[in-house]
Amino acid sequence: MRTITVKGAGTGSVRPDCIRITITLNAEDADYSLAMELANVQTEALQKAVQDAKISAEDLKTTNLEVRTQYDSVPDGKGGFKQEKTGYCCMHQMVLELPLDLDLLAEVLHNVTDCEARPECRIDFTLCDPRAAEERLLCDAASNALERAEILANASGCQLGELQSIDYRLGTLDPFSRTSFGLEDGLYLRAAKFPTFTPEDIHLTEDVSFTWELL
Repeated sequence: MRTITVKGAGTGSVRPDCIRITITLNAEDADYSLAMELANVQTEALQKAVQDAKISAEDLKTTNLEVRTQYDSVPDGKGGFKQEKTGYCCMHQMVLELPLDLDLLAEVLHNVTDCEARPECRIDFTLCDPRAAEERLLCDAASNALERAEILANASGCQLGELQSIDYRLGTLDPFSRTSFGLEDGLYLRAAKFPTFTPEDIHLTEDVSFTWELL
């Protein structure tokens, strides 16, 4: 049986509709118990800052929680260096997702960066439901492959028969805008708002291979 295999490409641009704030807290102390106590104080301060912006503290989702021992390199008296324990660090990373509302973002960042926890923040613009965008891409890929296959078959004096197989390797959709929004270390937002802006559209692509019988 003769066959033809064609790869269909689904591409598209989608406006971001979600703000994803990645918040990192670092609690350090020479004493383990005090480091853990400080970590709890920071988390509670962050939760209150979020609640002050009329957002539930339960919307803060932990993505990484790590407790590690810290060391410094010190002279060993023999011309070399040795590792000496200096204390402990609890790193707590959380994400907070908001609708694409710049006024709300300004209020949240004002509260969060001004709270006692003094967190590090990274802001990304993404999609609330990336599955809908992926479905559109797959439909476009199927239509694109069929159109190409028909052109190639007709140019070869053949016709397309039944679809024999579909090869779709699940990839990692990266539904993030390339817009960069950064805060300089040590900068805390006060009452003044940042300039109004529009995040760049999210550019997505999916590839699927289809095999048809040739008649």
